[in-house]
Amino acid sequence: ELSENQSTPKKEKQEWLSKQKENIQHFQAEEEANLLRRQRQYLELECRRFKRRILIARHNVEQDLTREELNKRQTQKDLEHAMLLRHHESMQELEFRHLGTIQKMRAELIRTQHQTELTNQLEYNKRRERELRRKHVMEVRQQPKSLKVNYT
Repeated sequence: ELSENQSTPKKEKQEWLSKQKENIQHFQAEEEANLLRRQRQYLELECRRFKRRILIARHNVEQDLTREELNKRQTQKDLEHAMLLRHHESMQELEFRHLGTIQKMRAELIRTQHQTELTNQLEYNKRRERELRRKHVMEVRQQPKSLKVNYT
């Protein structure tokens, strides 16, 4: 436009070119600032995404470890429970055996006591019977002969 108009002085051309150059530089500076702003926003977004992924990954690892620990504890509790049940059953079996043994021993003791008492009673009765016979024989010997005849 200015080149068509030959009447424009050189100074005006220079000013006009200088203004154009300034406008271009200003436009380039704005574009560069916009580009830097967009790049910074993009980097911030990517940083947040990365941090989110890291946080989620860490959370998942913690959940897996917690689940694993809970499973181990559950397994230990199950084993402990099974062991306690076996122990309880063993103790019950042992108690029943002891109780059975005690009952057998009591029955045997009672039977032995009764047998001993019966034997003692029979021996006592025999002794008493012998003593009574001896006493009777002695009394009969002590009686006069006339009384002895009447009895027979």
